[in-house]
Order: sequence, then structure tokens, then C-alpha cells
Amino acid sequence: MKITKLLVVVVSLFVIGCNGSNSHPSDQIQKLKIDISSAKKSIGYPSTQVQNQGKSASLDYIPTQSDFVDGVKSLIVGSLVVKSRSTPFDNNMAFTDQALTDMKLDLASSSNYFSVIDLTDPANQNDIIEVKIPPKSDENWQIVVAGLRTIPNAPLDLGNAEHDNAIAYYGFSDNFMTEADLNGSEVLSIHLQRACLLKSRPKGCAIYKKTGTYEANFFGSVQSFSAIVSYPLEILEVKVNDDSNPIIVNEIPYPIIVREDQEFKDLDNLPVGEKLNLTAMQDLSQIKDAIVSQLTLTAQDLLSITIVTTHSQNPAETAQCQALANQPDVSSDALRNACEVAEYKTIYSE
Repeated sequence: MKITKLLVVVVSLFVIGCNGSNSHPSDQIQKLKIDISSAKKSIGYPSTQVQNQGKSASLDYIPTQSDFVDGVKSLIVGSLVVKSRSTPFDNNMAFTDQALTDMKLDLASSSNYFSVIDLTDPANQNDIIEVKIPPKSDENWQIVVAGLRTIPNAPLDLGNAEHDNAIAYYGFSDNFMTEADLNGSEVLSIHLQRACLLKSRPKGCAIYKKTGTYEANFFGSVQSFSAIVSYPLEILEVKVNDDSNPIIVNEIPYPIIVREDQEFKDLDNLPVGEKLNLTAMQDLSQIKDAIVSQLTLTAQDLLSITIVTTHSQNPAETAQCQALANQPDVSSDALRNACEVAEYKTIYSE
């Protein structure tokens, strides 16, 4: 089953005034109630809210830098007033360092609409937070969430040097929003993506770049790859141009299981079925070559490539999913049925 990682955003109206009977429409301030439990799970934190009971569970696990989550310590969540571009930020866009710079510029004028949640603080056990909605004069705004390796004191601090490599995850609402889009029953879903195209990419990445990327191989020399991979994850399949049929290369069986290997000390004795970042990148580069050849033969254009993944070593995954993490003969279907599925799409037609 495919279970997406979502932030559930519930919109409600709050009346601010001297008292309830004296409030006027001009005093009304709209806020978003945001359920961050799904966001926590996607970055490796178990939810601190017992679902459907309104109770808080104890925070008995805080992931560290050595774990799956790459040391994510906080979330920044809010309404981003977008002035750096005419179109909204998008989960499928190439979220590069330039896009991050643009987002930080917009954040500078939107900081009043953001909150920083310190995930390492056991006192922060509420999965529901509230953020303000920009006024009508700010026409282009959207909901944004980011998972950070640091803990800024305030949203504006994200622009400081100590937070340069902080962002590991991000998610945007699909479109610009207006007050007209907001009603008492409105529920928004925001998919969280790993920031795989940033210089300091997080763990669990598998994505193609529009141009080749150069990495040092096992012997220290530089080699060109068309994909980026960072353990740990499982690559279930690769799809081209949104076709539901995966691209099959006979020499490369799915799933491609990517794990850490003691700093490359024993390359000849990897566990059965496991690969390193670089060998997985070689596989994906070979698959990309096969895609280009196939499209050339059929006179088709390359529009997009999507890598379908799971992350069975996520400590917040289900027990059924985590049980598959060390099975060398695990199938893509078994992983898909037990684990959350994340897709990383590269659009070449833009």
C-alpha cells in the first residue's frame, strides 16, 4: 500500500477582541491549525499524540545524527509570502541551493507567520500547532514546512550562517492560497520531500539530476553519475514519463538496497543484496542510459524520471516494515505493502 507522508492542516477562524460580544469582523484573524504528527513520522520521530484520544504519549525516542533521520532536530512551519518568483514553490521542482536562497529571502518578510518547533524538547508534546494567515494584501502565499538539523531561536535565524546546511526536508502546498480558499472544513495535505539536491543532502535520497554529478569512486578518482544516492533506503523501481511500468535492466534487479558499509573497508563482503551509495549510483546511471536509448529508438522525448523508494530503517516505521530492513531476499512488493512509499521525480521538460 502507498501511504504518503502528510501534514494535515485544518483551517479555523479565531476572533480576537476585547471580549466575544464586542468583536467585529475587522478584528477577526485567521489561523491554521496544523497537525504535525505525520511530519514527525516522516523524519523518524514517533507521534507524541495518541490518535483519537486527545492524550499525549511520552517522548521516549529522540533520533541522533547516527540514525536514519540525519539528526533532524526541529520543524519550521508556516505561511510563506512568495515575492522571489511568480509561481509557487513546488515539491517536484528542482529544490536547489538557489531555490533555497529564494525561499530564505521570502521567509525574511514572512517570519511573523512561522513557528519553530524544537523536536528535542520533551515539553513539546502537542502535535497541533497554529500559524497565522497573511492579510489580503499579500496575494501570493503558500504553506511551507521544513525539517532542520539545527534549532533556530526564531524563524529569521534560518538565514544565519550556522543554519546554512540545516534544511533536510521540505514540503509546499500545491498552489498559492487566498482567504477565499479557506473555510471551516478545509483540510490541506502537504507531502514532505528530502532536500536531495542541496549541497548537504540528507540520508535516504535517490534522485536524478538534470546534469551529471561528479563523485569520488572507491579508489579516490572522480567519476560522473546521473543520479544522487545516500543510504539507507530501498529503490523499488524507476519509472519514465509517468508510465506505470518500471524500466527494467536485466543486470540490475529490484529492489536496490542501499546500506552503509563500515566506511568502504570490506567491499568484497557486503551482505547479500546490499549496495553502497556509489554502486547504487552506478546502477541508476546505467538505468538512465537504458531509458535514453529506449526513448531514442521510439522517437520519444524524456519528460521525467521517477525513483520509487521505501525506508525500512526509519525508526518511526511500522514493525512490519522494519522487520524487512535486513532481509536480503525481500521483494519490492513486500516493501511497498509494508512501508510508506516516497517518490523522487526529476522533470526534464522544463
